[in-house]
Amino acid sequence: AFAIADIPLEKVNSLLPFFKKHVKNGGSIPHAPTLRQNYLPNIFDKHYQSLKLLFDSKPVAIIMDETTDDCA
Repeated sequence: AFAIADIPLEKVNSLLPFFKKHVKNGGSIPHAPTLRQNYLPNIFDKHYQSLKLLFDSKPVAIIMDETTDDCA
């Protein structure tokens, strides 16, 4: 859920005391480094495979907007 919502996994560490207190088995939730090393690569691979199946042998168009703004 954190990865999908673009929330850094380090935020999990600050929520661990809350989970331990208010969630059954909340103490078994892993810390951010464990999530990043052990769980995220698996999720990435599954997502990558689903995207490959979705776009397999289909044309893909990439459109970029190069409109200038006051900064460039």
